[in-house]
Amino acid sequence: MSAELRRRPPERTLRWVTDSIGAGSRIASMRRLTEGGWHANHALTVVDRHGRPHRLVLRRWARPEWELEDPDFTAEREARVLELLSASSLPTPDVVAADPEAAACDVPTLLLGRLPGRLPGLPRDMGSFLSGLAQALREIHAVSGPAAESVPPYRRYYDPDRLEAPAWSRRPELWEGALALARAEPPPGPRGFIHRDFHPENTLWWRGRLTGVIDWTSASWGPAAVDMAHMRWNLAVTYGIDAADEFLRLARLPGSDTAADQRYWDVVTVCDLLPEVQPEDWPAFDLERLERYVAGTIRRPISAVS
Repeated sequence: MSAELRRRPPERTLRWVTDSIGAGSRIASMRRLTEGGWHANHALTVVDRHGRPHRLVLRRWARPEWELEDPDFTAEREARVLELLSASSLPTPDVVAADPEAAACDVPTLLLGRLPGRLPGLPRDMGSFLSGLAQALREIHAVSGPAAESVPPYRRYYDPDRLEAPAWSRRPELWEGALALARAEPPPGPRGFIHRDFHPENTLWWRGRLTGVIDWTSASWGPAAVDMAHMRWNLAVTYGIDAADEFLRLARLPGSDTAADQRYWDVVTVCDLLPEVQPEDWPAFDLERLERYVAGTIRRPISAVS
């Protein structure tokens, strides 16, 4: 994580926070949220002039050169998506205040309501955990209407024609096969509103119940299978391939016949990850699980996922 993401927010930004809650407000507590490396997130408790506490998250676009690397993943985009989702059944943060152009703050910034719960860690009941994720996925894909259709279209992070088999792998033929599939034209499949970065670390839980789906910066209009695929490789690496396959079973709609579409995006999402996989940051066990997941996905008969 860069030093900019670890730093305390500057006083001008903290003044904007208290001004957003109202005259006479004060920050009673603040702690940095260490998960993720894309934004600088701080959990705040602000007490207003009536003594009422407000549990908030200060979310800042402080990562150096994000405008060059991901110029369309903006604070304005996330604020617009969260306003859209406020009418849905999904547990998502409220937008308390927004400064997407950094008119008052040091960088583009959102002030969000803080949801209850914590990251899942190792769930006590894996079946209930996967069922909760599957239900959340169905609710995400149920979001519709003109506002949902107006979110930016899905795009890959990297051009597949420029990707290569990773140097750290002892199975280059596996990755050449995966990249060949990722470079092909996508098969037909349902499209709609997607989270785009749906994985366990973007969910919150309390006493075995899902209490939040967070980090909507890259929400898009695109292939529904992308959300399933992104969750599946994360589950495979963190909890095992059986968890990824069970999630697929639980989350697929009855009667769905888009198995080829799912297999394609399962492979694409992993290939899109390759430039960011640094072996020194990944345990060898996780890299092995990732390769076994890719190998199983490529070998899997299409009928096996329908």
